[in-house]
Amino acid sequence: YIYSMDPSLAEEIIRYREQLGTSNWNLDIKTLVTVLAYRLTNSAVLANFKEYIISVRRSNSIEQERRKIRDEWGKAKRGVEYAKVLLGSELGIRNSRYLPSEPAFRTLATVYSYMERGVINPRKIAYWFVLASIHRRYTGATEYRMTEDIKKFIEVLRNNDEDHAIKVLVDNIERQIGRIEISEEDFIRNDKFTRSLLYLALHENNARDPEQGTRISDLSVTDFHHIF
Repeated sequence: YIYSMDPSLAEEIIRYREQLGTSNWNLDIKTLVTVLAYRLTNSAVLANFKEYIISVRRSNSIEQERRKIRDEWGKAKRGVEYAKVLLGSELGIRNSRYLPSEPAFRTLATVYSYMERGVINPRKIAYWFVLASIHRRYTGATEYRMTEDIKKFIEVLRNNDEDHAIKVLVDNIERQIGRIEISEEDFIRNDKFTRSLLYLALHENNARDPEQGTRISDLSVTDFHHIF
C-alpha cells in the first residue's frame, strides 16, 4: 500500500531495513511500518494504516500528504535508531538475535520517536522493556496493547514527567499479569524469550568470556550457542 502511494518511500524503507541487517539488526519490515503507522494514525493497528493510505490516495492534496508521511518516516527512523542505542548501552543488546521481544522493541521505538529531547532516565525505560519482554506483554492482542501503551505514555509524557510516563507502562504490565517481580519460573521455558533474558542477566553481572576475558556483551558473536 505504501508503494502504491509513494514508490520511492517504500523503496527507502526497504533499503533502511537492509541497512539494519548489515549490522545484524534483522528486524521485521512490520516493525518499521508500525512505528510509522502510529505516528500517522495514532494506532499500531495496521488495518487502520491501510485505510489511511487508501484515503491519502483519494485525497485532492496527495502531494501535501506525501510530504507529511515522509516527515513522519524521518521521525520513525530516528525512534528506531535511538531504541537501538538505548538497548546497546543499557542492556548490551547490540543485534536483533538478543532481542527478547520485537513487539516490545516496536513500542520502545515508537515512544522514543516522540521524545525529541531524548530519554532522561534510560535505565528506567530499559527496566520497562525487560518487564514487557519477560511477562510477554505483547503476546496476544499485540497491536491493541501496543496502541494502549503508546497512547497512554504520550498522553502522560505531555502532561507530566518522563518517570511518571514510564510508570504508567509498568503499571499496565502489573495490571495484566498481577505482578512485576521476576521469578525463577520465568526462566524455565526453553525459548528465545528466556535465552535473551538469561543473556541480559549475564550482561548485567559482567559475565566474561573464559578464554579472552572480554565481557560477553562486547564480543562479536551473533549466536546463542556461542554463549550457552
